[in-house]
Amino acid sequence: MRKPLRVLIIEDSPDDTELLLRELRCGGYDPVYERVETASGMKILLEQQEWDVVLSDHSMPLFSGIGALTQLQLSGLDLPFIIVSGTIGEEIAVAAMRAGAHDYLMKDNLARLVPAIERELKEAEERRKRKEAEEALRKSEASLANAQRIAHLGNWQWNMRENKVVGSDEFYRIFGKTRQTFNGTYETLLNFVHPDDRVFVKKSVREALDEKKPYCINFRILLPDGSVRIIHTEAEVIFDSAGKAIQMNGTNQDITEYKQAEEEKAKLREQLYHAQKLESVGKLVGCIAHDFNNILSAIIGYVELLQNKMKKYDSSVDDSSKNYIERILAIAEKAIHLTQNLLIFSRKEINNPRPVHVNTIIKRAESLLSNLICENIKLNTVLTDKNYTIMADSGQIEQILMNLATNARDAMPDGGILTIRTEIVTLDNAFIQNYGYGEIGKYVLVSISDTGMGMDEETQKMIFEPFFTTKKHGKGTGLGLAIVYGIVTQHQGYIQVDSARGKGTTFKIYLPIIESDVEEIIPQDLPAPVKGIETILLAEDNIEIRKIIKMVFRGSGYKVIDAVNGEEAVDKFMKNKDDIRLLVFDVMMPKKNGKEAYDEIKKIMPGIKALFMSGYPKDGVSNKIILEESLPFISKPVSPTGLLKKVREVLDT
Repeated sequence: MRKPLRVLIIEDSPDDTELLLRELRCGGYDPVYERVETASGMKILLEQQEWDVVLSDHSMPLFSGIGALTQLQLSGLDLPFIIVSGTIGEEIAVAAMRAGAHDYLMKDNLARLVPAIERELKEAEERRKRKEAEEALRKSEASLANAQRIAHLGNWQWNMRENKVVGSDEFYRIFGKTRQTFNGTYETLLNFVHPDDRVFVKKSVREALDEKKPYCINFRILLPDGSVRIIHTEAEVIFDSAGKAIQMNGTNQDITEYKQAEEEKAKLREQLYHAQKLESVGKLVGCIAHDFNNILSAIIGYVELLQNKMKKYDSSVDDSSKNYIERILAIAEKAIHLTQNLLIFSRKEINNPRPVHVNTIIKRAESLLSNLICENIKLNTVLTDKNYTIMADSGQIEQILMNLATNARDAMPDGGILTIRTEIVTLDNAFIQNYGYGEIGKYVLVSISDTGMGMDEETQKMIFEPFFTTKKHGKGTGLGLAIVYGIVTQHQGYIQVDSARGKGTTFKIYLPIIESDVEEIIPQDLPAPVKGIETILLAEDNIEIRKIIKMVFRGSGYKVIDAVNGEEAVDKFMKNKDDIRLLVFDVMMPKKNGKEAYDEIKKIMPGIKALFMSGYPKDGVSNKIILEESLPFISKPVSPTGLLKKVREVLDT
């Protein structure tokens, strides 16, 4: 069976072409051919078809063998090119071979045509395979170089006999060098190593060479631009037959970004852990505050009733009894303040924010802080020229200053300096990446610094945790800084601590600046509660609270129908709906809560008025629904006077 052969023949003679074809057929080929005799014709055929071999006459009226060879070379195709001529001389043949022809034959001796074609086809196939292998190697090397670039991984070899270090392109790039600018010796590498890590690296290399220990370490390098990078390196040592180390083959990987990401993850894990702890304690605080507020409501209620009764018999009541009553109320107020602080710490107490000037708050608190700290402590304030505005609860910002000033005082038993400073800063992406938190924008930075004993790093990690204190037993609650943290967070701010043993402490508080005018609030005296004659439906599951509120309402002329839960409240309303003018419901009750009972009653009497009470934090789930619907609400503990004023306000609205 004849072998197919695609032949492009450059020839002006049809007869000579037929001679070539006959020789090919005799040699076992089945030629498919085209004959051309011009450069343009050859160009078109090279572009339109695929060929196995080109056979060309040397001399033609419109073309030449050298011209045909040039045309083939311009096409970029690697095809066997054989000159077949009847007039070619030896010098011309040698020149053609030097120009790139693969062979030349005489037309009167075509016996070599088939062997020459077979030889050149074989060599062309070898050239094709070699080019494919070279291209595959080039792509593989490029792919490896790209992978090393992406992974910041470079490989290297250290020839110890010649003290020569060579590596891949990425190896040099890691050190901020090129192959041409890198002076490849072991000493060169050591000079790149951070001075603090150099002894460690040399020791690790010696252990790998002398003790055959694994060489797998991390160290820092200093680049020519002064930046520091972290490198992970691994290598194996090659030993000669005598056991002497002669070469190290290894890799260097720049793991700076990886290490930074790990540190960032650790920060985020620590923040999440802290937030989860605060959330857990916050839930406990919310429950405790509810029960505590109910108890305080009863205490304050009974004491105020007793106080009002004593006023009727003022002449017969001795001053010591009046003093006892005032002391009880004062202690109850302290208990209320403690509950509020617990709720602030747990971030469950909604503050009363309004536009305020930071510097004004600090100036107003100066005299208070001066009395709080000792005489041997000097208070300095360094405030910005412009009084910037923030959205804040002034009382809670003062609470921050008092808590931090108290801590500073205790840290300076032998005296010192307490400095409060304000300045304007802009938080950017660099800040957020560095600390793992923050929103881009302008902030007032309030710094509270002392020259006290300072704290170590372990203490700094724990200072914002609830009930953590470094003070002696009975000298602190461990809530001061936790409350500060809660207030700052509640104000969409951030707090940092910078301290060291024997070098003092600085707390930095970032509070977002707003563009708003500050309105001065003029306090007004509230009128005394007005009595009433309306009928009130009271629903409260706590028996003591229910008793005291009934006494207060009836003492002011109101008629009271009471219920122990929401379900009973609905039943009693159905029986007395023509008389009842106001619902006073505790929010959280068994069977039906206050809101559910109110909703059911509202279907019967859409215009019914209601006042809700709760000892839970305002932003608790149930209370939040009340506030979102703008329903009248009052927090426990509440004094009888405050409750009566609120009741009258709701009835008269």
